[in-house]
Amino acid sequence: MTAALSNDGHSITISNPFDDSVCAELELSSRPAAFEALSAAHKRFQTNSQTPTLFSRRKTLEDLYGALKPRAEELAQLATAEGGKPISDSRTEVQRGLEGIQTAIQLVCNRAGKIIPMGHTKGSHAHLAHTVQEPRGVVLGIAAFNHPFNQIIHQVVPAIAAGCPILIKPSLDTPLSCLQIVEALRSIGLEEDQCMTILCNNSTTAELAADGRVSLVNFVGSATVGWAIRSRLAVGSDCVLEHGGAAPAIIDKGYPLDKCIPPVVRAAFYHAGQVCISAQRIYVHRTEFDRFLQEFVREASCAGVGNPRLESTLVGPLIRSQELERIQDWVNEARRLGASVAMGGQGAGGSVY
Repeated sequence: MTAALSNDGHSITISNPFDDSVCAELELSSRPAAFEALSAAHKRFQTNSQTPTLFSRRKTLEDLYGALKPRAEELAQLATAEGGKPISDSRTEVQRGLEGIQTAIQLVCNRAGKIIPMGHTKGSHAHLAHTVQEPRGVVLGIAAFNHPFNQIIHQVVPAIAAGCPILIKPSLDTPLSCLQIVEALRSIGLEEDQCMTILCNNSTTAELAADGRVSLVNFVGSATVGWAIRSRLAVGSDCVLEHGGAAPAIIDKGYPLDKCIPPVVRAAFYHAGQVCISAQRIYVHRTEFDRFLQEFVREASCAGVGNPRLESTLVGPLIRSQELERIQDWVNEARRLGASVAMGGQGAGGSVY
């Protein structure tokens, strides 16, 4: 198990999901501490003189990029250690996060309001109307485990670009990358009440999301939880929800299998299937099914399985060991319904399936 709660409920131990080695022990945020953070963020937003200027937002993002880019390999290794994603994929994730910072810098410089057409009615003659963009308010970001670096970037960086204070709640399974990003923001001079990490339990997080001082909830996770959060939002608050996808792969008749098999295998087993864009279903023309299956199994059989620190690994561990039982139940159900197992069909040791 990646995150283990202490007996007193005040701290968690973060462990590598592959070998259970301890990565860190962290103190949990109490309910009073979490709401104190919300109060500080809201107070900052209400103080107009403290609204970050466009120049200061751009500089913060540029400095953050400068602080994180030289540490890209270190951050990729950390993401792999806490979440079990193969190191090659973690490197890609960190690079994508860095590119996300650059995109936000461009948006700070280029986003603008607009001129509204006037003069086409008697009442609007000789009038000028335009819109400007203003910070909305306090943002609450709630992240999932499967992209411990990039998801935090995608929640924190837009808030900074918009001039909004943010409380970021990472998955308790993978909080270390988030802590490094927020620590980097501190090191470049961003004041604490502009971006704060909260490591609280689910009930406290739900209370925060329903608080009227939160203007926007940015949630990544299950549809059940996301829609429940949305149903409890305060009047005037809004949310951004990411609930994953169905992710089918469709192989057109006559398309060369040697070109499509490798990327489809990779898509099927990306982060052990724990990502919303992992290929969950594959559709192949009936006339080519047998050959496709044979080639798919051959390619998948060559994939590295196990230690996510190895460059050759494609399939690493699941985030929690109890997920093994859930997956095995699905395989057993498919067998009962008439499916045959082409390869695998059982755990590969530890938290690997």
